Amino acid sequence: MPKILSPFPSELSSHAKAHLESLGVQVRCQTAVTRVEGPTSATIKPLGGSTSGGGGGVTKQVTKEEETESLEFGALVWAAGIGTRPVVRNLAEAVNAQAALSSLSEKPSGKPSGKPSGKPKKPVQSSPRGVEVDGYLRVRGLDDGSVFALGDCAVSGSPPTAQVAAQQGKWLGRGLRDGSLLALPPPSVKAPPKAPGGGASREPGGEKVDPFRYQDMGKMAYIGDKAAIAQVALPSKELGAPPMSMLRDHLWWRGLHGADAGANPATAAAADSESKGAAAGVKPVERNLTGGAAFAFWRGVYFSKLLSGTNRLAVATDWLRAELFGRDVAVHQAQMHRRASRK
Repeated sequence: MPKILSPFPSELSSHAKAHLESLGVQVRCQTAVTRVEGPTSATIKPLGGSTSGGGGGVTKQVTKEEETESLEFGALVWAAGIGTRPVVRNLAEAVNAQAALSSLSEKPSGKPSGKPSGKPKKPVQSSPRGVEVDGYLRVRGLDDGSVFALGDCAVSGSPPTAQVAAQQGKWLGRGLRDGSLLALPPPSVKAPPKAPGGGASREPGGEKVDPFRYQDMGKMAYIGDKAAIAQVALPSKELGAPPMSMLRDHLWWRGLHGADAGANPATAAAADSESKGAAAGVKPVERNLTGGAAFAFWRGVYFSKLLSGTNRLAVATDWLRAELFGRDVAVHQAQMHRRASRK
């Protein structure tokens, strides 16, 4: 990767890089680990671009032809990303098998036939990351639209993050609770009826049901030594939202029933005005936070998302213990250094 924390703006990414280097961390972008040799040694190779050492801020231009380098380490952490769960992979394979059988048993006119005619169609589910869904989070390839997917297992066009999964869960839960998603025309209907203002409807002339739309509330990352970076989406005048509506979404977990339009008309009006602004191409104002302010914001958001008082007490106790006695990983590293010095 050309830089660390690539989802963030270059300003925040550069700040994080400089902060890590001030702590003595060597930041090496565009570098691949080609071999792990034993428990404490690895071979790395630059892929082009630049690398920088910790502390001195020295940047060195490298090329693809440079020789490999041996790197000594105390602990190796491999961040391989997410993988498809067997149940998700089996579901995609079952959908493809069903779609293949359906296409082989149809005539070109679309009417069923006793024997195969024509070639199998392209697999409906072709993503290696999960099951593909439509705008209403329904699994593609199922004509009745009775199976929904969300979060990391769904390929919806949104990033596979916890923020997306939380919004999808709330949206899907409300739709299943009030029956609006179950009453939608099935995906097999080529031209579902439209409600006034766009979107699919329950029946001709019925209530509009908008597809899921992800709203990025911001991004946060802890970068060590009680510092963090954050990019926060703030309410904008163009969207016409009340000043505190979006901020409350950042700091407090709104329950499934408490976020209804009937329960909170102000929130419903804000969401409607935001939807109109997004449709017109207006984006919320974003503000960058760094250092101690971002760290306080990061911890506040994390603490507010905990679902029970027991979890809040456990986390608060852990933070207090770490502040007084340090982290266990630091104690473990000190023990490793003492054992190494005795040899």
